[in-house]
Amino acid sequence: MKIIKKYWPILLIFILILIPFIPVLNSSFFLSDDGEWMVIRLSAFHEALRTGQFPVRFLWRLNYGYGYPVTNFLYPLPFYIGELFHLMGLSFSSSIKWVFILSSFLGSLGMYFFSQKKWGTMIAFLVAIFYAYFPYRLFDVYVRGSLGEIVALAVAPWVFISIDQFFTEPKIKKFAISSLLIAGLIVSHNTLAFMFLPVVFGYVLFVYKNPKFNLFRISLIFLLSLIISCFFWLPALHDLQYVIASRVDISSYSQYFLTPQVFQYTLGLPFIVLCFLGLRNLNLLKSKIIVFWVTVLIIGLFFSSSLSQFIWERLPLTKAVQFPWRFMSLVMFAATVLLGNFLGFLKKSIFTLALLILFISPIFLVSINTVFRPNGYYETNDATTTVKDEYSNIWLKEKLKNRPDKKFEFISGDVLQKDSNIFVVRKVSLMQANVMYFPGIKVYVDGQEQVIEYESSGLVRFFLLPGQHIVQVRFEGSKLHMKSNLVSLFGIIFLLAILFPYRRIGHIYAAKR
Repeated sequence: MKIIKKYWPILLIFILILIPFIPVLNSSFFLSDDGEWMVIRLSAFHEALRTGQFPVRFLWRLNYGYGYPVTNFLYPLPFYIGELFHLMGLSFSSSIKWVFILSSFLGSLGMYFFSQKKWGTMIAFLVAIFYAYFPYRLFDVYVRGSLGEIVALAVAPWVFISIDQFFTEPKIKKFAISSLLIAGLIVSHNTLAFMFLPVVFGYVLFVYKNPKFNLFRISLIFLLSLIISCFFWLPALHDLQYVIASRVDISSYSQYFLTPQVFQYTLGLPFIVLCFLGLRNLNLLKSKIIVFWVTVLIIGLFFSSSLSQFIWERLPLTKAVQFPWRFMSLVMFAATVLLGNFLGFLKKSIFTLALLILFISPIFLVSINTVFRPNGYYETNDATTTVKDEYSNIWLKEKLKNRPDKKFEFISGDVLQKDSNIFVVRKVSLMQANVMYFPGIKVYVDGQEQVIEYESSGLVRFFLLPGQHIVQVRFEGSKLHMKSNLVSLFGIIFLLAILFPYRRIGHIYAAKR
């Protein structure tokens, strides 16, 4: 009973988080734009991980069996979390559902702790529920199925908690935790990290005193977070030169501004009430924190609406953000924080309970379409899982559309295939492995690395000399991949040294003896 009394908000938050997922707490899955693609990607991720590939960059099964480097470019953290659920015995579809559930819970829990010291338990609880049931988040889950965004929105509150703790009481361990959480945001979703990090910098400079010194400290935090996450962001930026992503228009941003219908799904009644609260309490604008979050909210709304189209036309936002309504993530976060401030000012329990009912209500407006598919559907699907196959390499003459009949083909020469990867070559022959080339792909003949020719076809080609040979095609990563991995490893070791200093470990060891 004492535990329930002490932790009732956390338990109740978890129960309320589960309500939207009740229709799919079985073997079915909800239909959305990207949700099922995430299941397919996780199954391919698992296969690549089992081959010893770490970090996972190249998914062999996708792109019709030619391979696809999607996790080299897009948010890997959700799939490592999904892999943990799968290793616990869950199917791939259930694993993805539980990533959504866990992320929703951790995000709301983070918002609860972010609010608790400021406004007390009851208001913090309401703020957490508002964050969970904000219409845009429900839209993100059930309409878009955006796994990476939901994970990033789970990390974001914890980033601000750690920032508050460090800049209130600067300590080296708090510095390390802040860096780790920002690194987590970066590997959760590229675009949301791009949008939230300026807000983090602005929060530190605007809210806390001594901005010049704080700029130095937040820059150090950011630097360590970049070191920790270097394995992901550096190859993602560098390797864009090898794929067609920058050459294709993945989406027309002008079609994704807020419309009345999208407004209903992403903002709705809670936001209107929030604005009403703000108008009734204009004196709150004397607070620097309120001014900051109102500014973030306005910026988010501006870039989500067609009012900002002239900026989208002149700045490279199209490639980086793709969908204007992604700025609703900032609106959602700012609106939730402002709600806590307004309720903290009002301190009317009856009114806050009414708000609880009000902000839970959007869930009943959500129409969840479910579908049952056997596990084999996800485990054998070999599409690219991206909109326009934008991570295909630049040397392919045309898009790959069908799974190849053979793993190896012979372009010229005289070759007898004895086994899946054993060949008898009678004269110098040009062989093609039906694998899309990407830096890090390597071919070994009798254990010796071979030169790959890829520019003529975009596929992996190499020569075989006369004789019997064993051929292996592996993904081992490029030199840049290896260097970025080492930088991240150094950052993680440095982080662990801060969190678990040698002296402390020595004391623990001595105590055991």
